[in-house]
Amino acid sequence: EAALLRCRARLLDYFAAMNEWLTPATSLLSLGPEPGSGAASSMALGEGDRAFVAQLGLASGLGRVGGGGEAGRLLSGEEEELLDVAPDLRVLRDAVFYFRLMMCPARGALPEPRAWRPRDGVLRWTFLSEAKGFEVRAFGGRPLRVAPPTASSAAVAERGGSMLSYMQRLWRREEAPRAP
Repeated sequence: EAALLRCRARLLDYFAAMNEWLTPATSLLSLGPEPGSGAASSMALGEGDRAFVAQLGLASGLGRVGGGGEAGRLLSGEEEELLDVAPDLRVLRDAVFYFRLMMCPARGALPEPRAWRPRDGVLRWTFLSEAKGFEVRAFGGRPLRVAPPTASSAAVAERGGSMLSYMQRLWRREEAPRAP
């Protein structure tokens, strides 16, 4: 439906505009490329995430959070101390990831449609390394990755719902977004 496509495009435009003024030091749970980097999707732990985990560790009595991936392991839940102290952080982390996943511009990034059980949607986080970042699995152990919005998905609002634009989209072989 054209109204839903325009709404999605506006939401993607909003997040694209947010990335223009966010800095890596003020961005939490970005789970994507650094703003303005133009890089492909990355699940790396950001500068703001490290600072947040370090501050939360000090405030909750866990002590100083060191380097070497300790902040990533605490945020992923592999070292459970932080998520035991702040259980809402797990909920926020997973909600942010699911929101980012739902904005993926390609069908292949989403799990295939089928009758999933609620338990299948539980995210399992692993911190691989500083360079590789996080790996998130769900829906039968399938790795899930968020992708940055593309220029073609942001242009959906401009295409509108005219018959001509509909026919043009049919004949182009670009990957169409999968609507819920």
